Amino acid sequence: MSDTMISRLAAGRYERAEARRVPKITRPGDRVLEFGSAIGYISCLLARQDDVLFVHGYDANPHLAAHATKVAAANGLSAKTRFETALISTDPDAPAFGDFHLHRNFWASSTRQSDGTVKTVRVPVRDANALIAETRPTLLVCDIEGGELDLFGNIDLSGVDRVMVELHQKVIGRKGMKDVFDCFSSRGFHYDQYRSAGAVVVFCHVDSDWRSDNAGRR
Repeated sequence: MSDTMISRLAAGRYERAEARRVPKITRPGDRVLEFGSAIGYISCLLARQDDVLFVHGYDANPHLAAHATKVAAANGLSAKTRFETALISTDPDAPAFGDFHLHRNFWASSTRQSDGTVKTVRVPVRDANALIAETRPTLLVCDIEGGELDLFGNIDLSGVDRVMVELHQKVIGRKGMKDVFDCFSSRGFHYDQYRSAGAVVVFCHVDSDWRSDNAGRR
């Protein structure tokens, strides 16, 4: 990890927008599924919430699951967390393994090759819908560097109550942004203006018994 990243972590600037949303989006009994768990920073913030039962995190970077596991252990959160390496897909015809491009900055690694790519690795592909059926999450958290459009186009959100996703308009474009919102709208989710901030968007199911329209609730 670079000195710059260590400095950002120490100053609380790393993933600041997501970190500030964490206490606002959890509720008692939450089971969290996280796609793009990286070093486990947001994962551990979620697991620290008393009302969260567990956090299962997946990241395609094969170097990060072990690191996130150590971060969770150092914070006494091993019993509530689990981290695995995988590319996440909703394509029923996806291959068993896929290419993932490691960037010199871990947070910029992606399925899309770029000028900063230093190595391409083959990692296992996991079916997002199967993982949702298996873990039955109430809260889904997603930060996959522009892969959100492909993911949510064919996702089954049965049983999911809330979704926090970082959108990457620079990657998916304006049409892609509209398509993501359309995906959630067609599944009965609305944009929660009280808990969203810029690129970090929170969607809540309209039939939720959680009063997401109450800005002062937490």
